[in-house]
Amino acid sequence: MRRILAVTDALGIHRESVSVPLLPRGEGDLRVSAAGRVEIVAPENDFEAWIERLPHLAAGLDLSHVRRAS
Repeated sequence: MRRILAVTDALGIHRESVSVPLLPRGEGDLRVSAAGRVEIVAPENDFEAWIERLPHLAAGLDLSHVRRAS
């Protein structure tokens, strides 16, 4: 969880706008909901490779409706 939040913190995303389930699922997922929340699901396998790609995946999202940290 800390490593995922470090990525979203670096992107200036407010922590209240981030949702991360406690249990990993499948290959992981990253999306912005219609409510403006960044929803991140860690993968069941190969977390290290995924967390390294996460900043690049997040940079490709439209974060214009996501609450930013002040």
